[in-house]
Amino acid sequence: MFYKRLRAAALFMLLLILPSAYLVSQLSVDNRQEKLVNQSGPAAQLYRQFKQDFGHDEFVIVALSGRDIFDEDTLDDALTLVEQLEAIEWVASVNGVPVIYRDLFGQEDVEALREEMTSTSFYRNLLISDDESVAGLMLLLKEL
Repeated sequence: MFYKRLRAAALFMLLLILPSAYLVSQLSVDNRQEKLVNQSGPAAQLYRQFKQDFGHDEFVIVALSGRDIFDEDTLDDALTLVEQLEAIEWVASVNGVPVIYRDLFGQEDVEALREEMTSTSFYRNLLISDDESVAGLMLLLKEL
């Protein structure tokens, strides 16, 4: 009698394990931003508008502060950082003050860079703060 019950319990467990093993193998983690916000609320609408305007949200913003942005040593150090960031496999591109200094000014004329960055409203509050104490690096990431 005991062995019949034991055999029945083992068979029952086997019948539960097989479908459970299959179902567990089908699980996946989905932590996309769309899943983290209420899809009908204003935050979701703002997020959808952002994706429509810019195509995706794979970017990181790095803020640089603590030293004069337009100091030649600061720009050289920031360029070293940019080169290290550009070498990362998942980084598509890096934009910011040091990149403009390298690509448009040939790492030569810091005063011309300062004049360009401070006199052009496009750069204000995008790549440099109004008080010129913070510079931003924008990293565009490859879609994962």
